[in-house]
Order: sequence, then structure tokens, then C-alpha cells
Amino acid sequence: MATDSLAKKVSSPGINVSYAAVETRHAQLPDYLSRDVRGVPPIAVVSTHPMLYHDYEVVTWARRLGIQTLGVVKSWDNIQKGLSSHCHLLSVWNPINREEALRLLHYRSDEVTMNGALSLMRLSPGVRDGAWKRRCP
Repeated sequence: MATDSLAKKVSSPGINVSYAAVETRHAQLPDYLSRDVRGVPPIAVVSTHPMLYHDYEVVTWARRLGIQTLGVVKSWDNIQKGLSSHCHLLSVWNPINREEALRLLHYRSDEVTMNGALSLMRLSPGVRDGAWKRRCP
């Protein structure tokens, strides 16, 4: 499968959903990962970077098995660039990202949550003390 998912390039919500369903039906977990989950299937899969191809493979495989998936948007511009993985739930930085996920990626409002810049939380004291909450109502 190509690195870029066709689903992110189409603008129709119906086509997006249909394409994701086709991808999910044909998804297989790569050999290097299937050894790790034999006998102990996960109850959830978290994609820490839903733009990357290796996360795409794991997310589509999980969706195929009915395992819940969460995508954590790593950077403020990732949604505009398009996400390779279509997770069940999406964690975004701010209200702008949330609106982009709804409008561009056709997520429902109950599938997108604003949690701030999770990838930077360890770096910024303002984020650790909850200052980002004042900017993300």
C-alpha cells in the first residue's frame, strides 16, 4: 500500500468512509508486529503519529479486528497535510485543528478531543501546569 492514503485526498465524506472500510477489510499486520501480539491481542491501539506509514499499517489492522484506535496529532499542521491513518478517535491540539478534522477528514464532533500539544508537554512548564487549557476551551 502507498504511503499516502487515498482517503485523505478525497473530499466526500461518503467516499472517505467507503475507502476506509475497503482498506480495513484487506489490512494485515506486518510480520514483525504479528509476533508481538499473538496470544495477547490489544484492547486499544494508540497511534502517536497518524501520518506515518508504519502507524497506518497497525491502525488499519486494529480496525479490521474491531480494536478501538486513537490517533494523537503530533504537530499543528498534520491535519492540513492529511493523516494516513483514520483512527476511531482523534486527539488534536486546539479548536482550529478540531474544526479541520471535522471539515477536512470528516470526523464526527464526538470523535475529536482537544488535548493540547501532547508531544511537547514534557518540554514546557506552561503546558504541565495546565496553561494550555485556558487556550483550548
